[in-house]
Amino acid sequence: MDTDDDLTNALRGIDPAADAHAPEALRGRVAALPRARRRGWLVTAAAAAAIAVAGAGFAFAPRGAERGVETVALETPAPGEIAPPIEASGGTGATAEETGAGLALMPAAGGDLAFQSGYRMDSAFGGGWGGWWGRQRFTVPPFDDSRSGATVYALDAASRFTPETLAGIAAALGVAGEPVADQHGGGWSVGASDGSGPRVSLSLWSGGQVWYSSGGTSPVWRCVEQATTGKDDADWAAVQEECRLSTPSPTEAQAREAMSTILRAYGVDEDDLLIEVDGDQWLDYENLLTVRAYRVADGMAAPVSIDVTVSHEGILWANGSIGPLVSLGEYDIVSPAEAAARLNTSAFSPDLTYAPPTGPESWNGEPATEPDPVPSPGSAVPWPVAEHEIVSARRGLTAVYASESLIYIVPAYEFTDTTGKRWSVLALAENELDTASGLTTQW
Repeated sequence: MDTDDDLTNALRGIDPAADAHAPEALRGRVAALPRARRRGWLVTAAAAAAIAVAGAGFAFAPRGAERGVETVALETPAPGEIAPPIEASGGTGATAEETGAGLALMPAAGGDLAFQSGYRMDSAFGGGWGGWWGRQRFTVPPFDDSRSGATVYALDAASRFTPETLAGIAAALGVAGEPVADQHGGGWSVGASDGSGPRVSLSLWSGGQVWYSSGGTSPVWRCVEQATTGKDDADWAAVQEECRLSTPSPTEAQAREAMSTILRAYGVDEDDLLIEVDGDQWLDYENLLTVRAYRVADGMAAPVSIDVTVSHEGILWANGSIGPLVSLGEYDIVSPAEAAARLNTSAFSPDLTYAPPTGPESWNGEPATEPDPVPSPGSAVPWPVAEHEIVSARRGLTAVYASESLIYIVPAYEFTDTTGKRWSVLALAENELDTASGLTTQW
């Protein structure tokens, strides 16, 4: 054994982490060393790989395709269908507090996971809450490791951020008055400021956002207010249910027609949107429907929408960004395998985008009635880590908020585990990111 290759092969033969692969950065550093110094580095690299499988120290991303392992293909929409948006910070069913960020972990080849240095101090709070946030451990299948490219877009808020734009929208919606500068700066408004009538405003927030209120109120709650006024002993829950049952619900056709009305007034082309009706959050309480119009690019919907909420009487309110999408060109994106590794990397902490609903019956523990006893000497220190087994992935579009008015529409990957929870990570390659910009973003 008098050559570096002999030493390398020998080490591989006894390496318990033979299926693990060192990061490109580490391999590059080893290759760049003078040959006389490489023996020590090779031993160190093999030891690090062994530690990774044992569950501490380093860890490496899976590269199943290199060893002939069948990879898991990305899920794609059926022909003619539009891929749904990939939300950040709980936009499709989770709250901002229920993100998947936490202790940084990196999956080793073969599915085992090992700790990677670096974690968030607040990650200790959420390990037991159904894995919604806190310390996470992801097991991932082998995904394809081929890189590709995708177009990045931005919302052009400046092109329509004028009082004339707002005046035209107000006229189309029948809101009387002239644009008045917002006293806090950054926009204008037309109409009643005390809620007594319709009002529409344009702000620089979120790519040029228009907010419209018809001045109307929920028919259900109007009924509740009338039935309980002056009755201190009124059973609010019973009255609310009675009002809900006696109040007609809007139809999906009414909701879609309301969206068309708003889009025409806002000057947004309906052909460039994915329009969906979502009544779940309102129907059980107020007999309202919300319809959303998502921006679409390259056959994928982005989580930038115009939302309209209606009762059976008509539009109650609407809001959304009116700036057009502008292409910024093609950018490099990481492979699905690299994206899976980002699930466990603190610099790309994943966002929980959806968690199946749970009720109090799924919560663990009872309120404490007395102090816990002192632990036994040598007992393990509690450090709960939520385990997630990823079973599928897809690519779509998400939004990165670079400032109050600048929104990037960028590619992202979304991963689903065995329980139906979904996490998203940014797909852009690191060479396409300005990590030193200091901008406040959603990622």
